[in-house]
Amino acid sequence: MIDPDFGLPDILMGRRVLTDDDRQTVESKASLQQRNDELLDLVLQHGDSADLAFIDCLVETDQRHVYNYVVCNGGNHCAV
Repeated sequence: MIDPDFGLPDILMGRRVLTDDDRQTVESKASLQQRNDELLDLVLQHGDSADLAFIDCLVETDQRHVYNYVVCNGGNHCAV
């Protein structure tokens, strides 16, 4: 599961994938699942460059398990 609470939205803001309003929207959601859903929806709305930045940010925030799942066929064929 993605952890949206410890730095990921802030790093995405620094890379201009999210705006401050986007970050606040993510943070306003009550449950972890709702924050994840909102974060993913926002990233997907911003196109391919946002998708690549998101993937890079997963590694930067030590969420390699999610990176592997997204990039490497469910995490079955590589590890970062």
